[in-house]
Order: sequence, then C-alpha cells, then structure tokens
Amino acid sequence: MKPRQFAMVILCILILAAAVGGASENVAEGPFGRFPEPVAMSIGRGIVADAAFPEGQDMDNNMYIDLCKESLNIDISYAWLAGSITDGDAYTTKVNLVIASGDMPDVMYVGNRTQLTQLAEAGMLADLQEAYDTYASDVTRGFYESYIYPNDLDGLETCRYNGELVALPNTNLAYQYTITWIRADWMEKVGETAPETLDDIIRIAKAFVEQDPGENGPGKTVGITVNNGMVGYYNAVSCLDNIFSYYQSYPRVWVQDPATGVYSYGTTLPETKKALAKVAEMYKDGIIDPQFATNDFTQVIAAGQCGIVLGPWWQPWWPLEATLEQGNPDIYWIPYIAPIADDGNYYQPYPNPHTNWMVVNKDYPHADAVVKMFNLTNFMLGQQAQADELIPNTTSEFGPVYDQLNKSWSVWPFPIQMIWNDNMLRLAADLRKNIDAGNNFADNPSFDMYIQGYNGFLTNPGADINQTVMYMNTTSVLLQAEKDHLLRYPLLGFPGTTETMVTRLGNLETLENQALMEIIMGQQPIEYFDTFVDQWNNQGGAQITEEVNAALNR
Repeated sequence: MKPRQFAMVILCILILAAAVGGASENVAEGPFGRFPEPVAMSIGRGIVADAAFPEGQDMDNNMYIDLCKESLNIDISYAWLAGSITDGDAYTTKVNLVIASGDMPDVMYVGNRTQLTQLAEAGMLADLQEAYDTYASDVTRGFYESYIYPNDLDGLETCRYNGELVALPNTNLAYQYTITWIRADWMEKVGETAPETLDDIIRIAKAFVEQDPGENGPGKTVGITVNNGMVGYYNAVSCLDNIFSYYQSYPRVWVQDPATGVYSYGTTLPETKKALAKVAEMYKDGIIDPQFATNDFTQVIAAGQCGIVLGPWWQPWWPLEATLEQGNPDIYWIPYIAPIADDGNYYQPYPNPHTNWMVVNKDYPHADAVVKMFNLTNFMLGQQAQADELIPNTTSEFGPVYDQLNKSWSVWPFPIQMIWNDNMLRLAADLRKNIDAGNNFADNPSFDMYIQGYNGFLTNPGADINQTVMYMNTTSVLLQAEKDHLLRYPLLGFPGTTETMVTRLGNLETLENQALMEIIMGQQPIEYFDTFVDQWNNQGGAQITEEVNAALNR
C-alpha cells in the first residue's frame, strides 16, 4: 500500500472513530440520565381542546415541554396535532393515513389496538425491548409488573408482535368499575333509601320519572342516562355494565368458563341475552332515557334532568360536577355499590390492561429517550414522591409542578396515564387512616386534596364546588374499599390481538353495536339475539375465538 493510500485509510479510520465517539458520548446512563447533547423528538398526537394552559402557553410551548428539555435535554416538537385523543373517529382517520403513507413521526400516539397491529405488520415500529430493559425506572417497571396475568402473559402483552416490544402502553388500573351514583336531594324528595338490588334501582328511577323531583316539567326527567355505547367499555360514564354484570354478563370481554377452560366472547353468551331482556324491559318502561341513542348524555346530566348515572368512582370530576351549585349544600351525588347479585356478590368485568399506546418509528435512533420520557412522566404521576423532592436533573421544586401535572396529564407530550393496578386500594387506605385520625393531610402528599376537600365539605357543605367534588370522590373511594370483599371478577379475558381480529373485528363490532341497540330499543325481539350470535360466528367470530383460545392455552 502506497503511503498516500495508507494515510487515507488512517484518516478514514480516525473520522469513523470520531463519528462513533460522538454518538457514544450522547449516552445518558440510568433511567433519568440527561443527554449531554440535545435529542430531537417529533411526536404525532391528538390535541386537548380544553387544556386550559396558563396565559402565554399552548400545546407547543408549555412547562411540560420545558421540563423535558431541562431534565433530559430532549427537544420536543409536534409533527402534527390531529383531532383529539378523546375523539376516536377523527384520530383513527389520521393514523390510518400514516399507515397508508408510511410517513410516521419519531413517536406517535395510538388509541386503537387494530391499528397498533397494522403498524407492526407494516414493519414501521421499533423494537423497544432493549431500551426498556436498560433504562426503565423502578416506578415504570412497577406499574407494568402490577398487571401480571395467568398463562405467562406479562403486563406488556398487548405490545408484543412476533416477539418484539413494539409499543409502551397506558395502564388501565382496576377499581374503576361501574358503580351507581344517585342525587341525594332527589332521593330525599321522593322518600327513597339506599339501593341494594336491581329492583331497588328501578324503583328509584321510576319514582324520579314520575314525581319529577328536579321540577323539569312533564316528560323531561330521565331515570337513568345511557351512553350510546351502551355497555362493555370499562371506565366509561353512563354505560350499563353493572346492570349486565348483575347477570354475570360481560359484553365486549373475553371470559373463561371455569369448568372447561374455554374462552368465549362475552357479548355472545346466554348471560348477555338474559341481561339484554331486562334492559329492554327497562327501556320500554321508561326507566332508561328514551332518547339515549341520539341524546348527548352529558347535556342531560348538566341540565339537571336525570337522577341516576352509572359509572366509575371519578365521575364527580366529570360530568357530575356540572350539576352542582355554589353555596347549595343539598345538591350532591351519593355512590352505591349496587345492584348486588342474589348471591351477595358484586360482579364486574376485569379491565383491558391497555387502551392506548406510544409507538416509535423504526428509523428513530433514540428509543432510550422514549423510555426516559416515560420515566419522567411516571415520576411526576407516580403519586409517591414527597412534596420537597426535586425533579431529576432540575432545580424546580416538586410540589407546584406536580400539582399541575396531576390535573393535566393529557397535555404531556406523551398523553399516557399510568399507575399501579391496585392504586385505588392504596389511596383508600391512606384516606381512611388520616380521616379517622382527624388529619387534614395524607401520608402521600398527592392525596391531600381528597382529605382537604372532604373535611371542607363536612365543615361547610356546598360552600365550594371543588370541595363537594372531592367529598364525593373520597366517599366513592372509601366505599369501594369497604365493599371490596363483595367484588368478583370473571376469569381473565384476552388482552391481545389475533390475526383475524385485524381484518374482521371492525365489521364484527358494527354488527354487535347494531344488535345491542336494536334489542334494547325494542326494534328487534330478544330472540334476535340468537340470530346475532350466528352472524357473529359466521363472519369471523368463530375463527377469532379459536385464535384466542390457542393464544391463551399455549
């Protein structure tokens, strides 16, 4: 080799070494290690219409984006803000366009399990397993590990495709099942007492419709509001899940027969037929909002036209808050664990562990930065830090920032909410201990707002709407803990996606929604349920059932 050639080879080696060295120098060790050099990250996600940023801030410029820069040296930008993360149709359309075009930002929010699988099948997603194993914090791991299921399915099962970890999900904690909320002032006006059975709930609803305690006028009072989704959407407002569960019916959930070990789709089982017959009877009798298919249930609630709302423990924040009146101590809602089944148990479906995901472009070289973003979010939302702790790699005081994050997690760059599966029991134990001790604070500072609102309401009922909301939330949390011994879940359903689900699930869901709606509204007799089940099986449901059982009984 000639000297000039040798020199060129050496020069190339040095240049390559410098390039490699430059890349390796931008490595941040540990879960919260700050990158020495800025890391750019473009994100695709939905907008939050009512984000309520402080003056001068918006989705592109706010304290959360600044915090990511200060703490981790990650420069956040939005490739697009399309529709809303709560508007499934609009956002689904945007993600479909991404799948069709292949033009994906560095990181993207996905709120549809079928789309997650389509992205993985198209080879568009990075495998996050190595980055997760290396950089996930103890809190992040703890959240996911609290969702461990039988059959060796771990807390990240919905994110795996062909052995790769193609996403990181939210965690849909337990104890957000449906309970019955009833207006206290209406109960008093019609002379009713706490319900236990389904007949009790029906009797109370009928009294509200007939006696009009809200003075809405003839025909304008609704017994029970119903979301036009009807049933089967865990953690949803105004769905009829606790009425269906009364019959041990679990629509839209895969459940196991304990005798045979076989998994079936809950909507197609005989228990659902029995529950539908009762709900159709309630609709015919005017117990359920006669216009639920077209009414906006939130407007019905806000207008003070209903007295019973079925939904999770957090409903006082939304939509029940809209019915409260500043200074009126009489208007508030009471939670009930009802209806209790004839055997004394309270049956509820087990939550789908994940309902939305963050995915990473396969060409994005900073999967470690994505995991660190999760760590930072979870540190702030993990509800375990003390008020005087500092955010990693910052000089910002923890308390004021946490207080804002706790109300606005949806405007974080990653709109993913995570928590331990049993967080409700942790919250209840803390509240019970400190309320009984006469304290105005909790062991966990992030729980202080519950106790302070609860005590404030008892001291001066109705004086402050926020205190009334926190009083109602606190009573629901304590009630669920008190009645926890009554709670019964079916055996675990299926959290993943099968091959036939990808191509057939959309049509099957349309068929399912139509059948439920028509039977409830009396447009089809209850016998039509058997026709629906046959159609569901023939149009791909039977094949999906085989695939689900193959996956769960491996």
